[in-house]
Amino acid sequence: MLYIFLLVLLMVNNCWCVDHTYHVKENNDIHSFIGDIVTDTHLLDTVPSLDDNSKLTFNVVQGSTDGAAPLFNVTQGGHLYTAAILDAEILCQYNVECFRILEITVQHGYSVIKILKLKVIIEDVNDNSPKFPKKEFHLKFEENDLIGKKYIIPNAIDNDVSIQNSRITYGIEDLNTPFKLIVSKYLDGSDLLQLNLENVLDRETKSNYEIQLNARDNGSPQKKGVLRIKILVKDINDNKPLFSQKNYNVTVNDTHQLNKPIAKLSATDLDEGENGLISYFFNAITSKYTEQFFRLDEVTGYLFLKKEFQFGRIYKLYVEARDNGNPPMSSAAIVLVNGVTHLNNPPNIDFKFLLSQLEKQLSSLKEHKFTVLLLL
Repeated sequence: MLYIFLLVLLMVNNCWCVDHTYHVKENNDIHSFIGDIVTDTHLLDTVPSLDDNSKLTFNVVQGSTDGAAPLFNVTQGGHLYTAAILDAEILCQYNVECFRILEITVQHGYSVIKILKLKVIIEDVNDNSPKFPKKEFHLKFEENDLIGKKYIIPNAIDNDVSIQNSRITYGIEDLNTPFKLIVSKYLDGSDLLQLNLENVLDRETKSNYEIQLNARDNGSPQKKGVLRIKILVKDINDNKPLFSQKNYNVTVNDTHQLNKPIAKLSATDLDEGENGLISYFFNAITSKYTEQFFRLDEVTGYLFLKKEFQFGRIYKLYVEARDNGNPPMSSAAIVLVNGVTHLNNPPNIDFKFLLSQLEKQLSSLKEHKFTVLLLL
């Protein structure tokens, strides 16, 4: 068992034993200088004395390419450069140290006197902003939703590979809303964002909200992504239609044309859509006798006379404004219609004769004349 442990330990040491470690930031220009191999590895301290007329030459034999693309090159004099623009998001994995191991041959004349192992760590820079799947996200709450109602909203992704540059914090820009952001984690460690209803909604007071959700990374300089959340408050049928007045007094004369309305009944409903769509009817308590003389347009609320209408009377109608909600809501109003006629009918006259003291007056009459008191 001890032998196996020592063998494993030896293999680990061999795998990670390098002559020098370099650090290079991603996105540097091509041919960016990384280091002087001779100086950085103290090479001259580790090789035997050489003939002054002979020079050391260097070549990369392994690790300088990524597929077919060269990433690094070394001059014959031992200067190490980048051969491409290094992109950590392509070359590296998330939350894993990103590096390449280069094997460099050191030659003296035609002889290889040493093989150097160099580790080049590619450092992530904060070159990516957190991004949401879309710029806008739409939600619908109902105005009778209970406090605590939650909806899941999409989270942002930061493509930087280091934890620091890709760690995201979330916040709502406008806190003066009835909603609160709750941030937790899924089992796989990704962000779970939920928008929680904190206060009662009233569509008639405010029918929509727009919230700006900010996602900020932990890099330097810090970068930000924005998601605009548009919330529509769906209407429920919680308002009944209301007439513009509770009592309508209408006077109509016998010269009125039947094709023209005698009144316009008007009601309003604060709800929207079907819940705010109003129809007009005669209420059930209106007598059938009275109703037969009138026609009420259900859509417009116009009230018309029928040809059977009889003038010289006052009619009392009970009308109802009903919305199209489920269940519907309604309110009622009273319409008094006074039918005035202009026909030249003779007046009714009552005659009364006062015959008091008739006997005395008869004696005073002359030429057969008598007094008549006419009371109208």
